[in-house]
Amino acid sequence: KELLIIEDDKPTLKAIESLLKNKLINITKAETGKDALTILESKTFDCIILDLTLPDTTGFEMLKKLKSSNKTNDLPVVIYTGKELTKAELKELHKFTESIVIKGASTPETLLDEVSLYLHSDGSKFSLKQKKIMAELHNPKHVLKDKKVLVVDDDSRNSYALSKALKDAGMKVVVAENGKMAIDKLENEKDVDIVLMDVMMPIMNGYEATTEIRKYAAYKDLPIISLTAKAMPEDKAKCLESGANDYLTKPVNIEKLLNLVRLWLYR
Repeated sequence: KELLIIEDDKPTLKAIESLLKNKLINITKAETGKDALTILESKTFDCIILDLTLPDTTGFEMLKKLKSSNKTNDLPVVIYTGKELTKAELKELHKFTESIVIKGASTPETLLDEVSLYLHSDGSKFSLKQKKIMAELHNPKHVLKDKKVLVVDDDSRNSYALSKALKDAGMKVVVAENGKMAIDKLENEKDVDIVLMDVMMPIMNGYEATTEIRKYAAYKDLPIISLTAKAMPEDKAKCLESGANDYLTKPVNIEKLLNLVRLWLYR
């Protein structure tokens, strides 16, 4: 598999390379946007890792160029950045890519995981170090154990399936059937660590509930992930505007959900 890393910081470049290098992945590096575009003209890739701050352009500009070219518009791009992203920037990035990994506490594992997902890497071919990282990341005892999640969904089949997956990952699960009940649950359960909020619900929908929750100072930093049935950019934007930190489209990919929960709990 061919991977292109666009990153100008040499230590970061070296770290990413040592993290991802194995017999199955061929890594090409570019330190500027100009170099990356030249490389992309002559070679085909399976995935790109992109930093947002480059010496000659921004990651946002690079994304626009990649997505407007027929050759690269379907190429999976993983954003790997240490930049503090504003809501507007997140919204802008989400138009181009689902994968944003913030450099920090547990992100080397998350980066390896995201890239492996896109390259469909065969885990048995990983190096010992990579196997250890992946085992650690996917070990429920690692970061999710005993964390409490509030699942808000009016469809009992959905909430059952999500609850089961989250419990299997070691989490404690609380369920609410609509936004109003979610607010009541938060008042009664003082130690909720993260909320999964369905958008379409009766009585009080996910947008309204998220907006209400954000009015309380105590829940200012509570991670809320919206679950939306539509993948339209305006739906994503609406989720983030109402105060959600992130969103996933349904049907929910459990692996992706658990990665997102880990990311928000440990940033």
